[in-house]
Amino acid sequence: MKTIALGLTASLATLLAAAAPSKIAKPPQVTFSKDVAPILVKNCQGCHRPGETAPMSLLTYQEARPWAKAIREAVVLKRMPPWYADSHFGKFSNDRSLAQSEIDTLVAWADNGAVEGDPKLAPKPAQFVDGWNIGTPDLVLEMAKDYQVPAAGTIKYEYFTIPTQFTEDKWVKMAEVRPGNRALVHHVIAYVQEPKKPGETKKADREFLVGFAPGSVPEILGPGRAKLIKAGSEIVFQVHYTANGTAGVDRSKGRASASSRSRQATTSSSFPPERPITKWNRSSPYAATPR
Repeated sequence: MKTIALGLTASLATLLAAAAPSKIAKPPQVTFSKDVAPILVKNCQGCHRPGETAPMSLLTYQEARPWAKAIREAVVLKRMPPWYADSHFGKFSNDRSLAQSEIDTLVAWADNGAVEGDPKLAPKPAQFVDGWNIGTPDLVLEMAKDYQVPAAGTIKYEYFTIPTQFTEDKWVKMAEVRPGNRALVHHVIAYVQEPKKPGETKKADREFLVGFAPGSVPEILGPGRAKLIKAGSEIVFQVHYTANGTAGVDRSKGRASASSRSRQATTSSSFPPERPITKWNRSSPYAATPR
């Protein structure tokens, strides 16, 4: 009996130990200040701030908290940030999509109370350029006159032709287009229209130069690359206006940094560039740029 009693005691101890609550460490709580704010600073606040085209500001916790569930839905469905290239077909230098880890962080924050956390852990506020993003340009082109945008109705795409006055071919390394009235401009695409050659009855097809839409960035080409604009070319703005209940005016403009064929670049490369871009047919301001 004594041996049996000892055996039973040992077995009960084992069962009790197995039934005791396990001390599994809980994952750290996802907070706005420590985890979410860095993602918004990097990927979202360029548009989601006062004066830009996004419908709400996400600069602070107080501004972002009411939109937690909407943010969750937008990133899970990959509607935001806007990026439509298929990753199965290459790597792109202007890829603005979120990493899966960033999506998971935003989802966890929204699903667990969307708490603020310690404000001292938040990153420094992002610094935004007031005006143009490409620095001092060599050329500024704008619509010849204001366009009157009605308060209501569907507005067809409008096209505005702007002469470059180029007397020689130019190589463009950077270009940016900005709307005159962000509240009414949905997007702008700037095309290059080459002049007709002798004997031609119609102009050549327009070629994409740069575009604007919420979340888009300036066209900044890498080392040794530049886009050719031939002498006598025109820039054509395709503008999509969206009526918002209040009539207004717009006069969008574009800027570019360009060099002539004979001028040397600021780096050791000369023009024409090592990797010239002579044909670039794109039709979206969100178009992907191959690496």
